[in-house]
This record gives sequence, C-alpha cells and structure tokens, in this order.
Amino acid sequence: MDARGLKCPGPIVKVGDAVRAAAPSTISDVEATEDAFCSDIAAWCERTGNPLERLETDADGTIHVRIRKGDGSGFPVAGTVPTQGAVAQTLPANVKVGHNKTFVIFSGDLDKTIAAFVIANGAAAMGRKVTLFFTFWGLNILRKPTKVQVAKGALERMFCAMMPRGTFRLDPSRMNMLGIGPKMIRFMMRKKGIASLEELIAQAQEHGVRIVACQMSMDIMGISKVELLDGAEPGGVATFLGSGETSDMSLFILVGRGSRGPPTQGGPMANAYLVVVDMQHDFVDGALGTPEARAIVPTVAEHARDFAGTVVFTLDTHHGNYASTQEGRNLPVEHCIRGTHGWELVDELEAVRRERGARIFEKPAFGSVELAHWLVAENEREPIDSVELCGLCTDICVVSNALLVKASLPEVPVRVNPVLCAGVAPESHEAAIATMRSCQVDVSE
Repeated sequence: MDARGLKCPGPIVKVGDAVRAAAPSTISDVEATEDAFCSDIAAWCERTGNPLERLETDADGTIHVRIRKGDGSGFPVAGTVPTQGAVAQTLPANVKVGHNKTFVIFSGDLDKTIAAFVIANGAAAMGRKVTLFFTFWGLNILRKPTKVQVAKGALERMFCAMMPRGTFRLDPSRMNMLGIGPKMIRFMMRKKGIASLEELIAQAQEHGVRIVACQMSMDIMGISKVELLDGAEPGGVATFLGSGETSDMSLFILVGRGSRGPPTQGGPMANAYLVVVDMQHDFVDGALGTPEARAIVPTVAEHARDFAGTVVFTLDTHHGNYASTQEGRNLPVEHCIRGTHGWELVDELEAVRRERGARIFEKPAFGSVELAHWLVAENEREPIDSVELCGLCTDICVVSNALLVKASLPEVPVRVNPVLCAGVAPESHEAAIATMRSCQVDVSE
C-alpha cells in the first residue's frame, strides 16, 4: 500500500479503507513519508484491534509498516461515561457507550473547519461513527456556493446577504490580512500536498461521517435545506444528545475572540461573480490552441479555485452542422463540437469546476445571452457587487461576454484581468483590452 506523499489524514484513511475491506489475518504492508504517521498508525492499530507487526523508518525517511488484519475483538466497548472526577457516571442499561465521536461546529472560521474535518476523517478511518453538528455560524460551511432561489422574508434575506456562502468564502480566525490570509492557507495546503477543505468534506461524506445542520439555527438565520450541501440533514437538540450519549468524545469548535480584520474582497460582505470563459481543449491544446492559452491555464485554475464568490463557466458549443453556420463559413475550422474531447474543459479547470460544483453555460455564439439574463436575475434577487471575467479568447469571446454583461448590468463593476486571458494573437489581445477599457470595463491586473 503506497501512502507516500499523502498528508494527514490521508495515510490513515487509506489504511483504514484497505484493512476494512480485507479478510481476517490479511497482511498489509504500507509505505508512508509523513512523520506523524509513526504515531498515528500505532494508535490506529491499538484502537482498532489490528496488530502492528512492523514499524520502521529507513534512511531516506520512508516509513515501513506491516499490519495484520484482526478479527474485530480488539474494539473496546465501554458501558460507562467517565466524569472529571474518579467516579464514573453509570448510564441506563439500554444506553451503550462506544467509541463514537460527536463534534459541535459553532464556528465558521476556515482554520477551525479544516481542523474539524481532519479529525473527523481520522476518526472515521478508525472505524468510528462520527457526527458533525453544525449550528449558528457553522451553518455557513454547509451552504452551497451558488445561490438557490428560495422565497425569504426581508430579515432572512439580510441575514443571508451578510454571511459567507460556502467554504470558499470562509475567513481564518487569525491573520485575515485584508483577505490574503485564506489565500495563503489554501496555497500552502496545495504546496504541501494537503487535501483542500472541499476534498476533506467529500472524503468525510464518502466515509459515512454524518453531517447535521441545527434546525433551530437554520430557522433563525433564514437558511433552508435546499441551500445546504447534498447529504446534510436537519436535526435538533435530541439528535445531538443522542449522538453524544453514545460517544466517548464530544468536541465544541467555537467562535474565537481574535481580530478577523476587514472582510475578504468578494467575501462575506460582498456578492462577487467570476465567469471563466471557454477554457476548453480546442482553444488550449487542440484545433485552435496557442502557446499563450496554454500558459494561462495554471493561473486561471488557481484564481477560480480560490475566488471568494460564485464561479461559473462558459463552453463554446457547436454541433455537426458547424460548417453550414455563419461562424463555420467565416472560420472553417471545426472546434468545440459538443461531446468531443476538444469541447471539454481542460483537466485543471474541470477539476476546479467539480470541486466547486460550478454552473456551466453552453453558448452557440461568441457571447452568452443566457449568462447575461441569469446575472440580471441574480442581481435582482441580491445586488451583485462585481463581475469578473477571464479565459479565452480575449479578442472574441471574453470581450463579447464582458460587453454583454456591462450592457446588462451598467451599474455593476465589470473587470477583466489581462494576465488571466489570452487572445488569438498578442496583438488582437491588446486591441481587445483597449476596447474594453474604452467601454469602462476595469482591465487592471
């Protein structure tokens, strides 16, 4: 089993999945490189009843482990709950305390949320039943990143407008630094090979971690079930207490008193949108690809992943009759035919789209009228603070969509970052930038 390069809780999760599926007495050899794995695997084996037969670290830092699958008898089952003193509180006979874990997530801080899901995944990897109970500000973690149309009263709309929507708008409890803090945390997590918060949440759900949203808090804050991540279930105090009584660990993750600093630009107090235009294979490395297009892929993917707001994608979309269309007669190069590889987003952007659950607008022309109408409707429901566009090609689809959006929302700031765009040629890229600037689109880097 190769767990080299994985970061906590990755190695333990991988071992847990493999050993759980194995037959009793099966031998599993594991290689890992994270220092903490030595301590983690020893504790995991002890608590799950799977004998640890080898634990060595060689000269290059690779940890070698051998585990024999046990028969399950090593899982201790307690019948009492320890108190702070020396006396144990005896529970009714029908209440059996196991080794379940229950967390109350009261905070919506990025760092505390990451910690909660790391611990939850580790506990799930040890075969524990884990319940995460989200209440008050913690509910913002469970909100879908894109708005869901739901009828609300004035106060409910005010509550939701002032709170961050989803994990990409969460700020840290310390060192927000005008919005630089969360970007630094996410950058360092990627650099160190640590799973993102969104990946940790998906991993927890895959391993059966129960995610419960406090119904009372939902009612107070005007959040409905359809606005929560798929898999989250409403629950009340009895749900929490029922889980807590069968757990040997209950953690409260609370709101801190530290200085948060001003909100992130486009973050909790803003309603920002990012439109990623036509980052498709045919425009990057296919029929109409260019070196300039290939060069911007990493930076566009990073920007879309970290954007504190709603992200949507457009796809240039043609069909088998392309040659007979007006565009086909003027540009006789088949491209972005629906269903082909060239029509798909490049891998880096498709990964971001899936991670964020972002909406896609398929457009048969340079500009998307559907996108413009959708943004107008979004603005009517909740005023939009800014719309940013990036992608391909600057001189065709980016400029077309930027001017459509500007004409549809004349009082909303529209921005295009030249560094995050590429044109058919450098000269036409610069010409399009000049055109957008003259139409009062912000084209600063």
